[in-house]
Formats: sequence, C-alpha cells, structure tokens
Amino acid sequence: AQATVVPKSQLLSHLKNCDARREDPIVLFCEDGRLSSTPASEIEAAGFTQVYIVESGLDGLLREATLS
Repeated sequence: AQATVVPKSQLLSHLKNCDARREDPIVLFCEDGRLSSTPASEIEAAGFTQVYIVESGLDGLLREATLS
C-alpha cells in the first residue's frame, strides 16, 4: 500500500489525477479528528467506497502512542 499526504484543498483533484481506484481504502486524519468529516463526505460523493476517518486525529494517535 502507498500513503500520500495531501492538503485538504487538493484532495479531490489529487484523487482524480492519481491511480486511485474507487474501491481503494482512503484514510483521512487531521489534527484532532473534527475537520475530516467534510472531505470524507466529498470523497464518498465522488464514488469512493472505502473512506475512513481517524476519529481522534493525530493528537489521539500521539496520546495512544505515549500510553503504550
């Protein structure tokens, strides 16, 4: 699998121009998980079927990592 960091403002154009298939998993995360829902809805509306949001965002991932 390949991961690419793409700014929110370029997300849809990036997906249209790359080799992403509609069934490829797409994982979105932001700082705290609150800003990813709108882009996720836009991606789903564009026909992508496996769109996931890291609910607690990068902050939550870092908190979990320090607790482990």
